[in-house]
Amino acid sequence: MHQRIHSEMENIFSNIDKQIESNQGKNLLANSKNATLKFIEETVLLCENPDNLPANSQDVLIEYTVNKVLDEFYRINQYFNFSKTDIDDLRQLYKNLFEAIRNQHQPIKQIAEQHYQNLKNWLLKSNPFAEKINDPDKAIAETVACSEYSAELQLGILGIDVSNCMQPLLDIGCGKSFSLIQHLRDCHLDACGFDRFPSAVPFVFQDDWLSFKYGVDTWGTIISHLGFANHFRHHHFRQDGNYIGYAQTYMKILSSLKPGGSFHYCPDLPFIEEFLYPSLYSVTRLKTGNDAFQTVIV
Repeated sequence: MHQRIHSEMENIFSNIDKQIESNQGKNLLANSKNATLKFIEETVLLCENPDNLPANSQDVLIEYTVNKVLDEFYRINQYFNFSKTDIDDLRQLYKNLFEAIRNQHQPIKQIAEQHYQNLKNWLLKSNPFAEKINDPDKAIAETVACSEYSAELQLGILGIDVSNCMQPLLDIGCGKSFSLIQHLRDCHLDACGFDRFPSAVPFVFQDDWLSFKYGVDTWGTIISHLGFANHFRHHHFRQDGNYIGYAQTYMKILSSLKPGGSFHYCPDLPFIEEFLYPSLYSVTRLKTGNDAFQTVIV
């Protein structure tokens, strides 16, 4: 019995993966004429046999789906940001979907259309700027991808000397592969990090840089390569951006440094660096090989 249930769950997980893969890159905000989001054949078959959706495993299925969906949104646009409330709302959205499939009060096509409308409304509520960058006449979404880089490249750009840096180290937005954190730990340094993705290792936390508890006089070195500062820039120049929240977090980061500690990041943030008190902070700028921005060490 246990083996049969496990097999059924694996089939549903596989169905969820295929469904998300089928809609990968499609514009959720496309108008009805250009909309291409739909349930694939496997999902339709599942809807036609709702008894195959075990009610006692619904929370597991919802959590799996929500994580997969968030991964896809982050893959499409690294500037999408979802608060804990937004994620709770997304869980409720998928709870409603599973219940609609199980109850069968509507035709499957109508369930699908309602689900994608709910998902669209959720995205516009959580990230209103999405409407400005996605043309409703286009079936494919505009992408702002985020890449992960080798540890060696990041160390060079950030001006980190592994043999002479204050510990502990914190990597803000360390990425799914947390390659820099792993490299630093391999060098026997006390290093950890966090990212918005879940992690299976104890030294990488799942959190958001606006809500993370940095503490006071806690870190020797804080680093962020094309992460926090990149997003700060984005919000600073965006009309509806959360520039105040980012400015407050920037100061929390500096306050969390031990005396003599340093914050290494790129790109530079001249619109806030110019207001730092010289008596408290020194600002060093390093060339990156890209004339558009510099590395900064505070």
